Amino acid sequence: MEQRRPDPVRTAGSRGIGPYHLITRLDPTGPGRPPVPEHRFIASTADGARTVLLSTPLPGTDPVRFAAEAADGRAMPGPWVAGAAELAGPGEPPWYAAPYLPVLPLAAALDVQGGPLPERTVRALGAVLAET
Repeated sequence: MEQRRPDPVRTAGSRGIGPYHLITRLDPTGPGRPPVPEHRFIASTADGARTVLLSTPLPGTDPVRFAAEAADGRAMPGPWVAGAAELAGPGEPPWYAAPYLPVLPLAAALDVQGGPLPERTVRALGAVLAET
């Protein structure tokens, strides 16, 4: 019989995980929403100096595998891979933190621009997408 792990968000008490304060959940949940592989949050250090993307395993996920995959993610090469910068310590519920850079969704960027993006921007975006 599978032993149910406590939800790290609920057991965090002050809406924190590890050294981070949770700001918001990133992925909406519920019927009609696409499935996500893990819970993701935007979080910050206590002093607010650093913002990260913090991930925790979904209920029913093997915590050992989650931690191993997060550790392996640190070694992934490439400028377009945001690997884990920090991992949960021994005895903690599993989590990992990766660098977070705020970005605008395409629809918001188009609204801000007031129409189509400049050709130079589209070419730069296309070049980045071609490399991934």
